[in-house]
Amino acid sequence: MSWLSLTRFSCVFFMGACSAVSFGAQSAFAQVSPRPISLDAIAHEQGTVVLVRQPLDSVLIFLDAQDQLRWQRRLLPDEQLGVLLRGADSDRVCRARRQLSGGMMFGGMPSQASIEVECFRLADGEPLSVDRIFEGSNAGLLMGTAGNDGTRVLYSEINASSAGARELQQIRTLADGREFRQRILWGRARANERGGVLVVGSARPAIRFDPAGREAARSPFPTGFAPLSLAPSGSSLGLIYSQTLSVGSVQLALEGLSTGLESLWRRPIDVPFFELYGNALGGAPGAPALGGPLDWSLPAARGSQDGPWLLALGARRVVSLDPLSGEPGAVLTLPSSGSLPASQGWALVPAPGDEDVLLLRSDLQGLELRRFRPASGRVGPPLVLPRVPDANGFPTRFALAGDRLVLAPLVADGPIRLAKAPELAAEQPVTAVHSGLWFDPQATGQGLMLDVSAEQGRWFAGWFTFADLPFAGSEAPAEARRLSWYTALGRSTAGAPALPVEGPLFESRGGDFAGRSVPATQAVGGLALRAIDCNTLEFSYRLQVPGSEDVRVGARRLQRLGPAPFACGGSSLAQQSGLRSASTGSWVLEGRPSQGVLMQVDPGAAGATGSVRGAWFGFDAGQADDSLAQHWLTLSGRSVAGQPGVVELEWMRTLGGSFDAQPTRNTQVIGRGRLRFTACDRAVLEYSFDAPGLAGDAFAGLQGQVNLRRFEPCG
Repeated sequence: MSWLSLTRFSCVFFMGACSAVSFGAQSAFAQVSPRPISLDAIAHEQGTVVLVRQPLDSVLIFLDAQDQLRWQRRLLPDEQLGVLLRGADSDRVCRARRQLSGGMMFGGMPSQASIEVECFRLADGEPLSVDRIFEGSNAGLLMGTAGNDGTRVLYSEINASSAGARELQQIRTLADGREFRQRILWGRARANERGGVLVVGSARPAIRFDPAGREAARSPFPTGFAPLSLAPSGSSLGLIYSQTLSVGSVQLALEGLSTGLESLWRRPIDVPFFELYGNALGGAPGAPALGGPLDWSLPAARGSQDGPWLLALGARRVVSLDPLSGEPGAVLTLPSSGSLPASQGWALVPAPGDEDVLLLRSDLQGLELRRFRPASGRVGPPLVLPRVPDANGFPTRFALAGDRLVLAPLVADGPIRLAKAPELAAEQPVTAVHSGLWFDPQATGQGLMLDVSAEQGRWFAGWFTFADLPFAGSEAPAEARRLSWYTALGRSTAGAPALPVEGPLFESRGGDFAGRSVPATQAVGGLALRAIDCNTLEFSYRLQVPGSEDVRVGARRLQRLGPAPFACGGSSLAQQSGLRSASTGSWVLEGRPSQGVLMQVDPGAAGATGSVRGAWFGFDAGQADDSLAQHWLTLSGRSVAGQPGVVELEWMRTLGGSFDAQPTRNTQVIGRGRLRFTACDRAVLEYSFDAPGLAGDAFAGLQGQVNLRRFEPCG
């Protein structure tokens, strides 16, 4: 990210100028439509297989482990179907396609449809076999798996009668070519990654099939219930079905089943109607059938027999459940991305390996992908990508393969794009060189200041953000867009080269800008910072939701704001023109309780102008606009030639924004001032808020000066 000018510091940190999202790879290949009908992808230990279904044909693509194009094959077009058969350990990849044949029935429906299964050698894309399966009118493939020994298990949806009653047909093909079929009463079906399938129909028996397609268990269910979500696994199963529908909400039943389909426990749950059905009512053309406002992830389905079940419930909550008793554990509330509506729920998708689950949300405008570690309740930083709509309003097609998002090209003959959710950072402590200002380009307008003193074994952090309230933004009411800040501090062994930064997160309330009242401070959560490299940090937080037992969790991958210090490859000197890099850190405002200034001091390269950037965390001027009365201002300036230690400042104020969400672009200059360093750890700060446009504002006309003292002496 380049710097346009120092006075536009706020436009980078607080107003949302950010770099474009970089993709892990962009593998180009010829003549692929930027608006395919559908996109499917599967992860393989050797790479990624992508099937692009286009109006006139389809393209099968294999990308190796380095995301480079290995081969591509143009295929005959599909009729309303184009899916890859799972079987990631296979030496082949198979595609199922639907073909219409015969004459047309009354109303334009085809009299006959068939499914063709084509298999190709993974090493070079050479064809292996084509099997044609006639299923009757309006046949379609629901799911399938392909083994490395040539076996396949397919589940095909068929019309069983002229009245339109649907059934499910299971087709098993063995390695020697023998084929077995059986019809199953129609119901909802879900498969786990090992190929086991659970089928449940309304007022029908539930049937569980093993990966070989053999019936393993059968059990009746009460008449009149409608299954909504199933979660089969190797050792336990979960079922959600609707019981009653009332005004404004849906009464659901949550049930745990044994592998023999015996009921272990049953619990009612209430979900607001809009949260449950908002996704289906709003529609999202081009989105795969992943999750929605209600989805599961079971540890046993990921290969582990221990740990809780996870249930994504409603718009923002992820609940852990004991699989044996159904008792709920932690209820985590995830931040709401600014581009996605509140009704859009999370899909829970097993990530490669046994530790993590992927959290995915999508709508017409964007995608958000995160990692989540159930064992610790830790959520990872988000990957947020736009979905560019075409002339008909259909957004970019995408698919999820393992832990990667596969996106269709944006232009004709463009590249398939791959993007991956950031990995959770290792437990790497921070050092003194990490002191300074930090921000996330995907959520500018808010950020964090870190002050690390290795000599004293102490760290301090200030987080500048906004209230986590609905409809936060520049057009929202004042209460919904109020500014908010948190502080955290901790100690470790003095003289240690690196410090673990993890500790309580504090909230202060009830103060005033002039410092006449003493604020109340209390712990409201926790904060952790992990070093990824010299110029990158992972920031994660946990906040207690007021009035409930829910815990709000989130994370961001932060970049350093401004030039890197010399120890991190920068060219800035340690001292020049009366400015010292050792002055970077947290400063106390004498006479103003619980207020402070966090500043980053850059003496500049040899012969260049020095600079200061920072933020003042304090309280409202005049009448408070909310119960906390919190406020923060930002400052930036350059050193004055011929006046060592003097910096001319520009003061800026942000009007409001969204908590841990989209960029904010409503910061404005409110005045000017001066900063005079009298020592490395002593300074005088002057302010005058007299910029045009402040008439009637509580800060208008305020001016004065305050003595500053660095929280710790300079090392």
